[in-house]
Amino acid sequence: MRASANTVLKATKANTADLADLARLIRRHAAETEKTVRDINQAESRLRPRIESAHALSRRVTEVHTAVQLSELHPWMALRPSQTGLTPGLVAVYYYADRGTMIDPSEVHKARVIVAAVPQIPQPGIPEWLKIEAQFIARGL
Repeated sequence: MRASANTVLKATKANTADLADLARLIRRHAAETEKTVRDINQAESRLRPRIESAHALSRRVTEVHTAVQLSELHPWMALRPSQTGLTPGLVAVYYYADRGTMIDPSEVHKARVIVAAVPQIPQPGIPEWLKIEAQFIARGL
């Protein structure tokens, strides 16, 4: 009987140790999950405004083609390839405009790169935000 009791006692101690190990694993998993959720939320809060802004700019931007006096050239204007048929002193140019205001072409380029990288804005709180953040870091966005 004593041997049987010792066997049960050893099994109980082993089960208790197993349960303690399991409880530690569950706590560690919960902590890792909470950290991942925080990381996802932080990535989303940093990136969502930039991505939404890039999508909005890409939808609104227009390419304006016009002719201007040489003295009116702006650094954000680009010369059009064809300069034929213009009044002397005028040059054919194009530039990007957002709601009628000339904008830096590098901003348009950056917005288009972001839209190409993230064509659809992900749902809130999903792990995809971490992948997008890694893409932004890799591309220097």
